[in-house]
Order: sequence, then structure tokens, then C-alpha cells
Amino acid sequence: MNRNWRTPEEIQFQKKRKEKMLFLAIPIFSIILGVLIAIIANKGI
Repeated sequence: MNRNWRTPEEIQFQKKRKEKMLFLAIPIFSIILGVLIAIIANKGI
């Protein structure tokens, strides 16, 4: 059975999960960006 409505608990849980994903994604993204910049900088020299 497919239900489109969600309980407030489910909505709150999904919000928390999105926040956690964002907090994890920011450091990972900055590390990847730093590595790319380092590679470009080394090739430029």
C-alpha cells in the first residue's frame, strides 16, 4: 500500500537526516576541492 502522507515524526526525521547529510557533505566537498586545487597548482609549476 502506497501512502503519500507522512507523520510529523517522519518529517522531523527526514529533516534531521538532510541536515546530517549536509554537515557531512561540506567537509567532504572541501577536501575534494582542496585536492583538485593542489593538483592544478602542482601541474602549473
